[in-house]
Amino acid sequence: MMERSVNWKFAAATSTGQARSFRRLPKQLRSKFKAAIERSEIPDSIDFETIGRISANVLNDTHFLILPQIEGEDLRNWWYDTILEQFDNLEHVFNVISRSSKPDEYAAFLAREEFLILPFFNGTYLFSDRGVDFEELPEEKRKLAEEFMAIYQKGDVTSRLVEMLEVRAIENEEDGNHQIPEEERPYFARKIAKHVIAHLFGEEKAGDMGDIERDEVSHTLKAALSVLERHSWARHMLVKTTLLDFGTYYEESEYGRIIIPISMASKKDKMDCYYVDDDQFWKSINARGIQLGSDILLGVVEESTVQHELQHLFDRNLHLGTNRVRDMPGWEYRARLAELLFASNPEESMKKMLAQVKGVSGDEKVSLDIYATAAALFALKEGLFRDNDMARILAEAKQELDQQYQKLVGLTYDEILEPFRK
Repeated sequence: MMERSVNWKFAAATSTGQARSFRRLPKQLRSKFKAAIERSEIPDSIDFETIGRISANVLNDTHFLILPQIEGEDLRNWWYDTILEQFDNLEHVFNVISRSSKPDEYAAFLAREEFLILPFFNGTYLFSDRGVDFEELPEEKRKLAEEFMAIYQKGDVTSRLVEMLEVRAIENEEDGNHQIPEEERPYFARKIAKHVIAHLFGEEKAGDMGDIERDEVSHTLKAALSVLERHSWARHMLVKTTLLDFGTYYEESEYGRIIIPISMASKKDKMDCYYVDDDQFWKSINARGIQLGSDILLGVVEESTVQHELQHLFDRNLHLGTNRVRDMPGWEYRARLAELLFASNPEESMKKMLAQVKGVSGDEKVSLDIYATAAALFALKEGLFRDNDMARILAEAKQELDQQYQKLVGLTYDEILEPFRK
């Protein structure tokens, strides 16, 4: 690999395309950014504009969005330290590119506009074996879920709910590494409780709660509260993680607000999968499994459903679009292919798939909804399922999947994951 001027690399990463906003990085960060670029194994064939776009996709995250709103030199310096972690990620991304057998194509894949590289990287290891192992929720969490749901369904903000929220906030500080001084934790816990209650029950009910007064608070606490007060995504994640500690799943989705007890959970490489034993809920959305952001909810623990929803998660991490009319048929098609390709018993998966498709022969009318589109398309393709050559069927399915991703992002399924398997 030929040596290139770090100044050229830095210029490329700070002045091209969507990376223009990084031209004015604070002095405290510029030298660190240069060092990260210099340490990175960037193939010489990758042009400067691509380097810039990749850098933007890595660094253009919430830390930089918050930075202009941080007041006070000490607090800003503290925030700079949290941003420095992103430069290690930048080095890691370029090193991943160098491990690809097609580094130029891989760089172009990561340089796509507004591609969230780090969430994609975090999820890749899940797809090495595509397994999901569930564990029963502890009895303590089951009881908390039952207690919370009873309160929530009544719509009353009780003293018990406030207590539950404050105890949870303090315990998380004690178990974690947030560095909020012990004497500030009751104040912090009350603020957390008010944010959660305002999000779930409305500002008026949160306003009825009293405050714990303090004359001064630490920089760490100021930063944490500043993020919550300014950003709805932070409040959303606060509510989500809080309710998970109560054995309850929360999300705002296309199905509306979901707040539902969890029976089993599986956590692996930044992906959370939950089993929800509630027939009424699944009937209300006409499904037995759904992918929501980086989460998967399942109403049945069966392999075909797991592999189907995992493929949706893969597509979501690739930033392939979520337009229901334009993008969803492709999402369902690839998920159906995954049901076959990654099943331990593909014959059984094929039978289930065919059972969901009517009129696959002759001139019979084929009835398709958005969910069954993929199965019907694949079943009709050259009568492929009418012979019983499973090896040929799987080879065709793999070719179909590869062609889909080659068209969408310039790499096959295996080429996308290749650098993480070395």
